[in-house]
This record gives sequence, C-alpha cells and structure tokens, in this order.
Amino acid sequence: MGPSLAEHVTQRSLHLARGTSAEEQASAMELLDGLDAVLKLEPDGPHAVAITYDLRRVSLSEIERALVELGFALDTGMLARLRRAVSRYCESIERGRLAEGQTSVWPKGMQDIYFSRYLRHRHGCRDVRPKDWREYL
Repeated sequence: MGPSLAEHVTQRSLHLARGTSAEEQASAMELLDGLDAVLKLEPDGPHAVAITYDLRRVSLSEIERALVELGFALDTGMLARLRRAVSRYCESIERGRLAEGQTSVWPKGMQDIYFSRYLRHRHGCRDVRPKDWREYL
C-alpha cells in the first residue's frame, strides 16, 4: 500500500510585491492554474495567493522562479523572505524523504522504541527535597 495523496499535498501562501494590483494577482493565478501540479488556488489577501500543490511534482521555489521569470515581483520584506526560506528548507527535507521512499520521519520501529521509553520514563518533579526546602531558594 503506497502513501496517500494527502501526504504529498502542500498548502502555502505566496506573497506578491506590495504594489501588485488585483489584475496582476488574477493573471498570476491564471498562470499557476495552468500547472498540473497545482490543485487549488485562492486569493489570500490583496497581495497573496493561497496555493495547494502536489509536492512530488513541483516545489514552492520552482513556482516562485516561474513567476519571477514571467515578470511578477515577489514580496521582498524580511518576514516574507524568512517564510520562503523556511518553506524551501521544509520542502527540501520532505522531497528528499519522498525520493528515498520514506513516508515517515521516524525509521521503521524507531517511533515504537521512543514511545515505549517515554511511557516508562518517570515524569514530574524529581527533586527529593521537601516542598518547603525547594521553595526556599
């Protein structure tokens, strides 16, 4: 039994430059709608597009590169650049796992070992001193 499509579907918000008009946003959505890997597009504010795509077939950096080559400007603010960098990193990890055929972050059996150890581990306060002594310092 192979991995389901839901494991490979990613949703991101693609932020265009602040001066982008509604017509430019609509034309960017039309261009993106022509890609087979794009499953869903919605406006996400005046300068952003919510995009849902299949990560096995396309990545966010490829989508952004195509938009830039076609003349669209992306948001260059610090938060937008940070958001894109984190998205690229997460997608590179996920695509690497997909290329190896690994569907889980944990190697086989490792998750069971970790959780059984966690359940046997004593949690809570481990300080053997009486409560009034612990609060004194």
